[in-house]
Amino acid sequence: MGEIYAEEKRRREVRRARAVRVREQAEHLADKHALAARDQVARVRAETGEGPTWRELAAALGVKSSLASAMVDALHRRGALTSTKEPRSLTVTPDWPPPSS
Repeated sequence: MGEIYAEEKRRREVRRARAVRVREQAEHLADKHALAARDQVARVRAETGEGPTWRELAAALGVKSSLASAMVDALHRRGALTSTKEPRSLTVTPDWPPPSS
């Protein structure tokens, strides 16, 4: 029984470490691509009347699709983008102050 618990504990630790790495990568990508992401979302919305999907945005920015959700979440936390639960609702946040360089 102890072996099963130890293996499950190891798996949880691996998952937590992976989640931390993904979040750190996403935070870095959000910092790096915040302005470009806003430009892309605004352009797609102007051309189509709706926002891009999170994966479409990530692809346009050259970000791996596996990081798309985490990067957009980071952009939401920074106030650069907003969306609802509706599909293609991604939009820029008005009056967003870009980070100072």
